[in-house]
Amino acid sequence: MNQIPPLQSRPARLFFGAVNAVTALLLFWLGGQAAVFVSDEVDLFVGKEWQATLITVAMAAFLYLGLLFFFRRVLYPPEQQKARCLRTARITLWVLLAAVQIVFLCCFDVKQITDPYMVNDQALSIALGKESVISPDNLYFQIYSNNHFTLTMTVGFYRLLRLLGVHLYSNLPFGILDTLLTDLSVWLAADAIRRVKDEKYEIGFLLLTTLNPLTYLLVYWEYTMIYSLPVMAAEVWLFVRCLTDSDARLTVRICRLSLIGALAVLGYFIRPTALIPVIAFGILCALRARPDKRRFLRSACALACAAALSVAFFAGCKALSTKYVSRTDRYFPVTHWIMVGLTERGNLIGDDYFFTNSFATTSEMKTATVSVIKERCRQYSPIGFVKHCVKKLNTTWQDGSVRYWTRLQTDTR
Repeated sequence: MNQIPPLQSRPARLFFGAVNAVTALLLFWLGGQAAVFVSDEVDLFVGKEWQATLITVAMAAFLYLGLLFFFRRVLYPPEQQKARCLRTARITLWVLLAAVQIVFLCCFDVKQITDPYMVNDQALSIALGKESVISPDNLYFQIYSNNHFTLTMTVGFYRLLRLLGVHLYSNLPFGILDTLLTDLSVWLAADAIRRVKDEKYEIGFLLLTTLNPLTYLLVYWEYTMIYSLPVMAAEVWLFVRCLTDSDARLTVRICRLSLIGALAVLGYFIRPTALIPVIAFGILCALRARPDKRRFLRSACALACAAALSVAFFAGCKALSTKYVSRTDRYFPVTHWIMVGLTERGNLIGDDYFFTNSFATTSEMKTATVSVIKERCRQYSPIGFVKHCVKKLNTTWQDGSVRYWTRLQTDTR
């Protein structure tokens, strides 16, 4: 199997070393902040954040060392047993992952709340013919107009279920879909890791995925975070194929880059964070660029073809995203969310919603929110902005359960 060639220049190696160091520090910091969240939710740790942090870090270290000891014979077996041990470990982890997912699918009656409920409720109404478009009075889609494309996909899925005679008021079909999308993402990521490193790293990734609660807690979370997972994983997988097979024929390069472009467009309409791997790939390519005229011309030709196809695909996705839209004059602009993201912790604040909603049209909303964005940016010094970004990371990563308990079905009616 082809391996990714090493970085040639010293600045590029230093850049990647710095990125790895910063990532490690952020992971350590976020681990401590997760413990602070525990102290807020569990009475035992109220007012004792340092104890919660110490216990969390100690448990993580104990788990890591225990698993390292347990898997030492799997990851570093005698040479004659290496292939069999790795194959056994891979199969065992996949079976365990699937078994726990099936338990969550069959044994937990989950109710939908917040975004998944709002999207599914409107999609079901359209799929059953009760409405032909989004209700003009639907405030949710005025605020979260980024979910139009997801709504279109959900309507299509409901119509498919109806065609197959499946009960439309059951969460199980969506749970199965979420599970399949999650497992596809895991397989693509694991295969990419195997191609970049080796099978030992692949097994390590599968082990971490099997131990990750979100692998199971998101089974019934049919929302953009799940739908974008296989998109991002496929982008990374295709990037790796491009890097490990740099001498591929021009047609193969065009196909791969076109698929990456299509996935980037699709990911943008589902959840814009799916563009992050594309940006990372662009930085990586810039750092690995070598003065080779023939390679440059081949790459430029492939990129031009991929860009043209991506533009056409963008037009198609745009049309699908507005298929069930009846009015857009009061939709919250993107600038509203930039404004919200510049609050101290980057989380939703009711005052920001009331401020934006006080204007009559989207154009007025945009003008008003832009002025607030400028004002909030001026309040941050360079160091203050870095602290602001760290607080936003804490807000995002403190709760690893996605508040699963709030969605457990308690009303049997």
